[in-house]
Amino acid sequence: GDITVGDIFRIHPWRNRVLKLTLTGAQLQQVLAKYDILAAGCSFQKIDGELQNLKIGKSPADLKKPYKVVVGEYLVGLVPSLREIPFDEMGYRVDTILQKYLRRRGTLNK
Repeated sequence: GDITVGDIFRIHPWRNRVLKLTLTGAQLQQVLAKYDILAAGCSFQKIDGELQNLKIGKSPADLKKPYKVVVGEYLVGLVPSLREIPFDEMGYRVDTILQKYLRRRGTLNK
């Protein structure tokens, strides 16, 4: 059904900024192995706590290659190794991106 802006703030009240970081495939693999993170644009399996078959898009991840990764700022606070990596602010917040998406779908009511 339809969703209101109030619903968005109830499920995501933090107003987190969207940040862009550059991680090597090895750094990305390490973060995904250690934390249960919902990730888009990549696929992998975790078997007995070990990350396997990391793919970026449809290609196997190159552990030395740098990848652009976009995250909510809460993730940078959650993952200590990400705090050391420089980031660029994207000029968006997670809640406003969700609002725009739902407006385009026609499911956001005021």
